[in-house]
Amino acid sequence: MDKIDLKRVVRYIIVILFSSIIFIAAIFNLDKIAAMITAGVKILMPVILGLCLAFVINPLMSALETRIFARIQKKTKRKKNSSYRGLAILFSYFFVIGIVLSVFLIVIPQIRNAFVTLSHSLPDMIENACDWIRNAAADMGVSVHEIPAESIDWKEMFSTLSEKIGMNSVNKVFSGALFFVSSFFGGVFDLIMGIAISIHVLINKERIARFFKRLVLAYANQTLSSHVFEVTGIINEAFRNFISGQLTEAVILGVLCFIGMTIFRFPFALAVSAVVALTALIPVLGAWVGGILGAVLTLTVSPMKAIFFVLFIVILQQLENNLIYPRVVGKSMNLPAVLILVSVLLGGKVAGVIGMLLSVPLCSIIYTILKQSMGRHLELKQLQI
Repeated sequence: MDKIDLKRVVRYIIVILFSSIIFIAAIFNLDKIAAMITAGVKILMPVILGLCLAFVINPLMSALETRIFARIQKKTKRKKNSSYRGLAILFSYFFVIGIVLSVFLIVIPQIRNAFVTLSHSLPDMIENACDWIRNAAADMGVSVHEIPAESIDWKEMFSTLSEKIGMNSVNKVFSGALFFVSSFFGGVFDLIMGIAISIHVLINKERIARFFKRLVLAYANQTLSSHVFEVTGIINEAFRNFISGQLTEAVILGVLCFIGMTIFRFPFALAVSAVVALTALIPVLGAWVGGILGAVLTLTVSPMKAIFFVLFIVILQQLENNLIYPRVVGKSMNLPAVLILVSVLLGGKVAGVIGMLLSVPLCSIIYTILKQSMGRHLELKQLQI
């Protein structure tokens, strides 16, 4: 009969006891834990943004380095020059910023014109809707007394309403404006710091990787080091696959939206498709933002076309969720569709848009590590399920 290792048993009991205490405490303090996570995300937002930008820019920067600057270096017979990497980063940022600015330059003027048109046509649209309801009720033999026959002075009604809102809500508007300004400048500061951090990471990525490897090998044994390197490999692969898959899926969705809107002759096809493609970078829920904007823009031209556009977006979303996303992103991330949806919802609850973007690769990392760990334990137990 084998001897029982008392130290090992005691160690396992202590670990289980402390894990149970921490789990129970977490269950009863979920709101405090969520607040702590949210505060930590806000503090680390520049670092998170910097790492995300570095992951996005790195493939384009590497392509420029290996396919363009490496050939220039070979032709000129120069030694390796660090300025080539700086130029690759600069051109990569110019390319990404140029795409984003192009989308905004296409979309913003059309949104402005659409809302100007909507503000002028809204009174007539409301009166026509009232007439339609009145006639439809009369055809069914129902008398509608609530809607007057004479025309309503909508401009006077809107001006009176805005005066009342303005008199009763000055303090709220002022405090809201201050909050918006502070949030805007805080976001700009986080973005500038994130860009600076990403540039530093991209320039020194080999040095950072070498330092991390030396650090792990110096203070961890061989078994732990191999596990750490395995996890970092999973993290790198998850973020790389997510970024490439999400960009591919956004382009496909934007092109399909533009083709469909052109075929059915919906207005603002280019602007709406650009917004759909840009917002589709947010997993699962992002393209609905572009769809809502497209419905509002189409409403300024024709309410009936707006209804058909909503049906078109619903069908396109079903095509995306059931065919495009699982094949392009879900397959590359090796995640079930339900886990993607749950992770996006939880990420958005904790950290807004950034949480939505980070939730899918983080969920993929946890899922992959757990799957590999379960496989090893089942293999040790000689079980196959």
